Amino acid sequence: MNVKELSNSRYLKKEEVGDGITATIKSVVEENVAMEGKPPEMAWIMYFTELEKPLWLKPTTGAQLAAICGSEESDNWIGKRVELYNDMGVSFNGTRGGIRIRKAHGSPAAAQQSTRLPTDPAVKAEVWNAFKLVCKPGTSDQDAAVMFAETVDVFFPGTKPKDLTTAQLRKMGSSGFNPTTNPLETGEALDPSDIPF
Repeated sequence: MNVKELSNSRYLKKEEVGDGITATIKSVVEENVAMEGKPPEMAWIMYFTELEKPLWLKPTTGAQLAAICGSEESDNWIGKRVELYNDMGVSFNGTRGGIRIRKAHGSPAAAQQSTRLPTDPAVKAEVWNAFKLVCKPGTSDQDAAVMFAETVDVFFPGTKPKDLTTAQLRKMGSSGFNPTTNPLETGEALDPSDIPF
């Protein structure tokens, strides 16, 4: 276990945006962010079309969004493309770095590539192993990889297996490749690093 796993959050963290990811604003809603059993704590949360996790808005990011989108009303932010990045110039309680927002640059195609968060290796392995189970016994990993690529193109036309997001993998798994803990018919389950995508 890595100690960073203890702080796993349902909201975007600075480490997940790195030098910058571009995303399209989907909605801004007020939600209770208090931990279970604690008094309600309401905060504004921003969701993105391409990202699985939302962003917990703070005064600074709210001001940045108002400037970028040309409006202080969040209803006018929907559909706007922005870039989220980890600003190492931010310091809070001795910890450096924090999520900041800037205007998105580049073509929509380039933006699509930059929205890719690292795919969860556990989900990757789960879906791959489930897919292998529906292959004929004795199917080689190479042949299975080709069939998997064709299947991905059915689910998400034009998408290559290596570009799948965690959310897309989960969608595939829940739509026909039900993850299972059973061992593969052709041997042990593959380690995520061995998966050919």
